Amino acid sequence: MNETYSAWLTTEQAAALAGVSVSTLKRWADQGLVECSKTAGRHRRFSRKAVAAVLSRNAGTTEHDALCARWLAELTGGNALAIDAALLDMRAEHTSWAEAADAFAPVLHYIGLLWERGEISVLQEHVLSERIARTWSRAASTVVVPAHAPRMLLSTACRDEHTLGLSLAEIALREAGWAPVWSGRSTPVSDIVAQLQTAMVRGVALSASSICDDPDALARELAAIVAGSTSPDTRVLLGGNGAWPALLPPGVARVHSFVELAAAARPPVGRVIPYAGL
Repeated sequence: MNETYSAWLTTEQAAALAGVSVSTLKRWADQGLVECSKTAGRHRRFSRKAVAAVLSRNAGTTEHDALCARWLAELTGGNALAIDAALLDMRAEHTSWAEAADAFAPVLHYIGLLWERGEISVLQEHVLSERIARTWSRAASTVVVPAHAPRMLLSTACRDEHTLGLSLAEIALREAGWAPVWSGRSTPVSDIVAQLQTAMVRGVALSASSICDDPDALARELAAIVAGSTSPDTRVLLGGNGAWPALLPPGVARVHSFVELAAAARPPVGRVIPYAGL
């Protein structure tokens, strides 16, 4: 980064500049909708560039709110066919599923904001989140990948329980030519390493929300995964707003959107990632 530390803002300063509450800004950070870094004391710091992006995004609130309101109505209605149709309409408006996933991300924030304001209950938030996960899972199943496609493990880092982002990541990875394999919640890193050592997977997509605020723990987990890989072609993709290390080893990519995820996942031109079946 070219910004000096003095250019970084505290959560309170950034929230005031963006015109939102501190709790709202923290939730956005948790959902990966606004970038932030962590100090040695694990306090959030926001760059002015990130706050400017928030202001730019909120400039079109009328269109944004209309989109979120339409989705809330579909999800609340609970008609799976209607929800699937709405998602297909969104996909038709974009050139890829990865772009559609980025366009859908504000809906996740919107639902979280409704819960934060007390406009929906915890149960309602869980129901809506589950419907979102199932909708994207059904869409992902329609993206056919070759039988010989390399496998990528989808997992959360450091026992993180937030997996909704991985539901959107799955379809972006399938579109990029991978066969995603869900590891479930709280998968021990030793199990991930074991899969890499047996060559059953050729990539790992790790998601970490800001709950994963221990940089040392994330660095240790990442180091174990990189060291456990037996192939130089193994891809390790890091998402979410956790305290990931600033310096990453070869083969590891930090992504901040689903479009970036898809781009980082594609094998280099002229090279083929070998496949080992289960």
